[in-house]
Amino acid sequence: MHGLSSEERDALVKRFGRSLAAGEVLYEPGESSQHCYLLHEGEMRLSHWLLGRERPVLRVSTGSLFGEEALLESPLPRILRAVAITDAVVLQLDRKTVHALITNPSTSKGLVEQLVRRLLNHQEQLQCAILSDPCARVCQTLLQYMDTDQHVKLSPFDLARTAGLSVDAFHTYAHRLMRLNHLRLNADDLVVQDSAALKAIVARELHAQAV
Repeated sequence: MHGLSSEERDALVKRFGRSLAAGEVLYEPGESSQHCYLLHEGEMRLSHWLLGRERPVLRVSTGSLFGEEALLESPLPRILRAVAITDAVVLQLDRKTVHALITNPSTSKGLVEQLVRRLLNHQEQLQCAILSDPCARVCQTLLQYMDTDQHVKLSPFDLARTAGLSVDAFHTYAHRLMRLNHLRLNADDLVVQDSAALKAIVARELHAQAV
């Protein structure tokens, strides 16, 4: 809700706000999607079930839009599970209300940026999904997120989510790369020591799949 005055934000929360306790489920896969949500306070987790296990897809932070399948002219059923990590407040918005906010100059820029960020996030996950080898997916994720100094400052949760792995599995493969001197831990972030080696691991996996 960037660009809104405190009075405008308070009015939206009063009209559309919904409070959730930590651990409370907002929606489940297969449910009808009548509303999308804008997180006003707290944190939410989006996850899906794969091979009998719940796997995290995205951690939603304050100011983020989620549940956007409800914005389609013919809304799709929910494909993810949304649960509050902490006590949270969301704005529960139907399609008509979101369209009104998008046409409002003070809110449209922030909402469009949120949708573009979500699209880029899905593209990153798809890039990793084509790699069947977990170690190659970790390498691809590290290469995607390293900066010009080869530091990777994304949280372990977000790195694991992009690679399509649990946090524990991501740590296992990251430590394997550290033992090979391809990666090292520096204070609170990771540093890629040998990007060529990571690219070679990804390239070998792509070649193996093409054969």
